[in-house]
Amino acid sequence: MATGLLLICTGSWTKELHHLTGLDKRYIGKITLGIETDSYDAEGKTVSTTDVPPLTEDDIKKHLDSFIGDIEQFPPAFSAIKKDGVPLYEMARAGKEVKTEARKVKVFAIQFISYKPPVIEIMVHCGSGFYVRSLAHDLGAKIGCGAHLSGLVRTSVGTYSLDDAFNLDEIKNALT
Repeated sequence: MATGLLLICTGSWTKELHHLTGLDKRYIGKITLGIETDSYDAEGKTVSTTDVPPLTEDDIKKHLDSFIGDIEQFPPAFSAIKKDGVPLYEMARAGKEVKTEARKVKVFAIQFISYKPPVIEIMVHCGSGFYVRSLAHDLGAKIGCGAHLSGLVRTSVGTYSLDDAFNLDEIKNALT
């Protein structure tokens, strides 16, 4: 479901991976209100549906502003975070109850792009470890109608930009 920039290192650059993992990131995300899923995204199972209240652009912006800064965030149960050496998504997919612990994360900015009910489109500039899926879930809870992430494009990692990236076809052609 997620698309966009993916940094790939080969050869001696693999030794530099630790410098890349902690960089800030930018995303364009689509949040669908009124439908909550177990994975907090469109690939999960629907756990509830609720009517979406009437919302203005200002209402949405006020809610989004409450997530800017240093915040505590609960990662989704369907995440790669490990507990006792096992990724949480493996436990969640096996039907086990997964309790995540809140983590401190940083959100530099959230820019409202559009609202075409029930879908909100935003740009998020965040620190490492932030889950846009959790933002979607938490925004739905704050509004009172549930929500899930229905689209995600990573547009940058640190100074690396999607605008400067090679697409898969360009990489394949360079290798042949």
